[in-house]
Amino acid sequence: DIFGWLAKTANERSFILLSFLSSFALDIAVTALLIYWLKNKYKQTLAAVGIKVGKILYDFKLGFLSYLSFLPVIFIVFILSAVYFQKYDGGGSSQLVFYFLIFEKNPYVLTAVSLFVTVIGPFVEELFFRGLLYGSLKKSIGIFQAALASSLVFSMLHMNLIGLLPILFLAVLLVYLYEKTGAFCVPFFVHVFHNSFILAVVLLWRK
Repeated sequence: DIFGWLAKTANERSFILLSFLSSFALDIAVTALLIYWLKNKYKQTLAAVGIKVGKILYDFKLGFLSYLSFLPVIFIVFILSAVYFQKYDGGGSSQLVFYFLIFEKNPYVLTAVSLFVTVIGPFVEELFFRGLLYGSLKKSIGIFQAALASSLVFSMLHMNLIGLLPILFLAVLLVYLYEKTGAFCVPFFVHVFHNSFILAVVLLWRK
């Protein structure tokens, strides 16, 4: 009945909001821990993982062009994955996020979630997966194996079967750019552009 549907919707909204708040708190904690780890254990600054502001405009341009040129590949892989995996996909966390972004009415909540999706999330994920995980793995198992392993972990943690291969391809691009340029900002901007593009599509769907 209508009351059951409203209760279910309210519960889903509360669950998603709680998930976002938990993710935000976790991201802040991970960032603080990584900065502390670099400064106190290895006596290094964030420059050790490629965070530099000297060429930020160049990194922005390179990130934009890299994503733009790679976007058709991601799109094709997504379509193929959607066709093949649709009947097996039971609905992962990303579907809940899309549902929330489409139907959320509070503009402040929507803005906060959008900021988290497009900036905060990409920053923390790049710092951890490319700066820390990939950087540590390549010293022990080599560049190729480290790129593949860190990309697989990154894609699987998004918990979405249809998006698994597109995210994997994106992660490989992020690792390649990080290794090729030695700059954190290039893959970070690519990550921002990708999430912003997905967010724009979802918000346009609202209309």
